[in-house]
Amino acid sequence: MNLKWMLVCFEHLSWMRIDYDKSDLVPIGLEKVEENCVTKIFCCKKEASLLNI
Repeated sequence: MNLKWMLVCFEHLSWMRIDYDKSDLVPIGLEKVEENCVTKIFCCKKEASLLNI
């Protein structure tokens, strides 16, 4: 939640807007439960990981 708060502050300070609906989350090193939690917090889509390790 701290990352989302920082991004909201950035939006207010820079007068720019982040469109989370058009954003994709690329999880790296997260468990499936964490991926789903972060995806819900940011209200964005989850993209397949670029690194399939």
